[in-house]
Amino acid sequence: MIGQVRLSKIELASFFKAYIFGSVIPLVRISTGLIRSKYVAVFLGLTGVGALSQANQMQQLGVTLGSLGLAVGVINRSRSFEGDEDSQNRVFGTSFTVHFLMSSLMLLVGVLFRKELTLSIFGSLDFVDEFLIALFSLPFYAMASGHLEGVLFGLDQYYLYIRGTVFATLLGFLSYFPLVYFYGISGAFLAFSFSGLVLFASFLFYSLQHRTFLQVVSFRFDWDELKILLRFSGVLLLTGCLGYSCLLWMRGRISQELGIDMNGIAHMSMAMTSYYTPFLTNTMWGKFYPSVSRHGDTDASHRQLGTMTQLTVFLCTVMILFVMLLQREIVLLAYTDAFFPALKIIPYQLLGDFFYFIWFLFGVYFMGVSSLRVYLVGWLFFYLGYPALTVYLLDSYQLMALPMGYGLVSFLLALCSLLYLAISGKFADSARTVWVVLGCLTGVILQVWLTLSEFGYLTRAILPLSSSGVLLLYWRAHRTDQ
Repeated sequence: MIGQVRLSKIELASFFKAYIFGSVIPLVRISTGLIRSKYVAVFLGLTGVGALSQANQMQQLGVTLGSLGLAVGVINRSRSFEGDEDSQNRVFGTSFTVHFLMSSLMLLVGVLFRKELTLSIFGSLDFVDEFLIALFSLPFYAMASGHLEGVLFGLDQYYLYIRGTVFATLLGFLSYFPLVYFYGISGAFLAFSFSGLVLFASFLFYSLQHRTFLQVVSFRFDWDELKILLRFSGVLLLTGCLGYSCLLWMRGRISQELGIDMNGIAHMSMAMTSYYTPFLTNTMWGKFYPSVSRHGDTDASHRQLGTMTQLTVFLCTVMILFVMLLQREIVLLAYTDAFFPALKIIPYQLLGDFFYFIWFLFGVYFMGVSSLRVYLVGWLFFYLGYPALTVYLLDSYQLMALPMGYGLVSFLLALCSLLYLAISGKFADSARTVWVVLGCLTGVILQVWLTLSEFGYLTRAILPLSSSGVLLLYWRAHRTDQ
């Protein structure tokens, strides 16, 4: 029993450290992104901002097509093969081969149909050169965000991933200033492509600290391994594509029934979640998922899930409370006072976030222990239920239907997850975890009431500040020398 307690303390310290250091990435990306956007807007105007935003969409699509979402499977398989270097290298070789072939095919199609694709993406053939500049960077983005990220996480090198990401982000950010100044819009696209190259080089450099070049970059292909990897990527691609499609349909219905202005308000409330999501999900995928993949459905994974649930709920609660406290200032910073109507629905949206991140963590756990059907069913329920319920409630509740649909579906998924934790008999500390969740939920609900009742700033600041203190006390109580 004493040994189990000590292990739990060590794991909590490890995950808490991962959350702290993992927060550096979104902080750097947000700060550099705001400055870069301002600089591009000043020098290139609306045309430059619009064109570069299309390059970012190309990047997201290129990473998806070039990697086939194999990274999650690579992490799972390589962690399960810990200690078996030959099997790990077989996974890495299969991954690299697929990434190379898909990237080559993407380049070939892009070059052959450059005019058609340029017209489709940018709306004008004046951007053919810029399209080609962005196109030739996509294999580097795909290889870095797919294959090499899978290698680093698969070798349990989350902190090297953080270093590589921060270095590449800063260097790519600095390249925008001279290139945009001297070459205008073409320079912006050159900086965009340079960022992809630097990210690839950075991840490759850190990967080579633990494997040789020919082990990381090799054409060692295995059909059986590919079939297993495609099981993971197929689940992710299916839920991802379905999610984008259903949410796009939901936003379209909001525009049709309430007007395009109300869709802008809806975007503002949903954007609040996206601002702090990486602070939580980076560690879930980068540290927790590889660990669970290594141990499988064992006592070690069960213990880690309980520890991560408590820690995630604490951190999520602190972030939600502070976002609620500063929501008016955030709206003014990111948008304008025209978006103030969103202030009435943002607290309810954040309440839904509390349940959403509980389910998100359990989804990562189910993927890690290879329970792909549970993961798939859960996310299908979310991506089908959330938009459908929201659209159904639009007539009666107007824009309030958005947090209602989101919150109810997320609550049901979180409830099922916690019931699994409590009654499965696998988790020794389940009662304590449930009490932590209930205590934090009480704090979030109270802050929603204080915010909507328009209490004074100092009154509304009590819970965020006190929750930070409780989190520090929780950390000190469980801290241990490693």
